[in-house]
Amino acid sequence: MTDRIIDLSNYGGKVRLENHLLVMVFNEINTLTVPIEDIAVLILENQQLTITQPALGALGEGNIPVVISNQKHMPSSILLPLVGNGKQTEYFYDQINSPTPVRKRAWKEVIQSKILSQAELLAITTGGDCGLREIAKTVKSGDSTNRESLAAQRYWGRIPYLNRRRRDKEDTNIYLNYGYTILHAMASRAVCAAGLHPSLGIQHHHRNNAFCLASDVMEPFRAIVDRAVWKLWQEDESDISLTKDRKSTLLSALLGKVLVNGERISVFKALSGICVGLRKRYGGIKSAPLSLPDGLFVS
Repeated sequence: MTDRIIDLSNYGGKVRLENHLLVMVFNEINTLTVPIEDIAVLILENQQLTITQPALGALGEGNIPVVISNQKHMPSSILLPLVGNGKQTEYFYDQINSPTPVRKRAWKEVIQSKILSQAELLAITTGGDCGLREIAKTVKSGDSTNRESLAAQRYWGRIPYLNRRRRDKEDTNIYLNYGYTILHAMASRAVCAAGLHPSLGIQHHHRNNAFCLASDVMEPFRAIVDRAVWKLWQEDESDISLTKDRKSTLLSALLGKVLVNGERISVFKALSGICVGLRKRYGGIKSAPLSLPDGLFVS
């Protein structure tokens, strides 16, 4: 699998299935054919685009999320398969019955990784980590002292043009919302592929969030989107419209490599490693590593 994110937001036409290939016909002379297994995420937006039921069925069987955008060009829904792994019922029971200490330990590690990734980005954008690396060292089981919140205050305070207090405001939040949604779709795919239930989170548990676990495992990777938005802001502070080129910049960032255990791997592979590690811990293997990233920004 090549982890390709296919964005059809700017194309009208028809998407169909042929010999386990996704065939995208935009006009009589412009056709794109992609093997199903090469797709990580498919994004649909254009009002003149249609997709056949066999194509959607094959994407579901391939455990590939389909992101559908609304008329404001923002993702509004994600389609995911009902069955992501042949042993998922067994894994669901393990996940439901997992001891609280197992979940608390996992959340501690996830939050430490998230804070360290924020520190890494601050070092790039401001020249210092604002004490975030020291904060990461003090995270306790279940983040009982809320180090995540303390780190967030310092982090967002050093990059004021990224203001998450008003997430629906039409400023750089447009970029962040778009990038986070695609990252969330990638995390959802990794969760389902590992045979875990996306609604049963480690820490997230909002009743309106059907993908709580995806919200959990994506946390260490949010800074990838933040950095891409920082670059866009540096290029043009006056225009914040979500153009085709800016979408491409955000998607390209999520197709980059991260460092896990000294190895450069894709974001999706890193997400998958976390989910598999969680599944093993839920099954009683306490020593299973979560394979969290050592660095997000590697050449």
